[in-house]
Amino acid sequence: MVQGMDPILLHVRKVWDFSPHCSMTDMIRYHEQLLLTFRESDTHEKGENGRIRILASPNGIEWKSLVLLEEEGEDLRDPKLSVMPNGQLLLLVGSITPERAHTRLYISAEGTIWTPIMCDVPAQEWLWRIAWYNGEAYGVSYNYSEPPEWTVTLWKSADASHWVRMTPFMIEGKPNECTLRFDYEGTMYALLRRAKRGDNRSFWGMSPSAYEDWLWRSLRYNLGGPNFLITPQGRFLAAGRQGLPTPYGYVEQVILLEIKPDAENFLLSFPSSGDSGYPGMVLDQDRLWLSYYSSHEGSTAVYLAEVAL
Repeated sequence: MVQGMDPILLHVRKVWDFSPHCSMTDMIRYHEQLLLTFRESDTHEKGENGRIRILASPNGIEWKSLVLLEEEGEDLRDPKLSVMPNGQLLLLVGSITPERAHTRLYISAEGTIWTPIMCDVPAQEWLWRIAWYNGEAYGVSYNYSEPPEWTVTLWKSADASHWVRMTPFMIEGKPNECTLRFDYEGTMYALLRRAKRGDNRSFWGMSPSAYEDWLWRSLRYNLGGPNFLITPQGRFLAAGRQGLPTPYGYVEQVILLEIKPDAENFLLSFPSSGDSGYPGMVLDQDRLWLSYYSSHEGSTAVYLAEVAL
């Protein structure tokens, strides 16, 4: 992105609407293909159990379905893709049953056959997204079973199966979904959603390599399904669903921000409204691919935006 130039929204394409409710996307580039994953069900929650679909595309236009994953009696939600140090694909999924919420993990060599692996993060600690750095996995879990305050905790793993509890984030206001990224020096950054009624602004945090001491500040935005990436030029581009009260009612829309050390700049909004958000982000030289879901055309469908930086 050239200093002073705004990104340009080039295209938005509907990718998938073959289920009554398609939601909660994520995306990565793997072996010269875009992999896009999302949840399929009949409603956002408390409907039929969610299933996880994974699509592949060489160009962002033509898509084929690789797999549809489901577990009997479990609502699978919020799929997240990453690549392990050994080159295998890792799929992280939240599993909800009437008794508990827990984290599921699957691995695959090519994206069509997925094998469950153990994840010893305790039940009720929902590990929401994984980030890899120097061969180790990091993630933040959230626990909403302890009234009156929700808790979030940083975890670390060498193999994605066995996890070590590191640092609790002392954040108030019902903290929950969190994305982590690393810069070239190993500094960890965190974009954290909060759900407190009346003040649900997201939090932005950073910590040096020990990841014990954190500096936090609140953003002006509340991002649902928060995601961000760091460009090669060192810019922080963040996306999520922003909810705004207006004279005509409460409006929700998927937006793109640039986060700076002491402020954040609004860059773009995407065609979206209502039940929406949870973007996946892939940087491709001077292009940003951004997946999301939205109900602005009636049924809740998955979309892919192409943005020129």
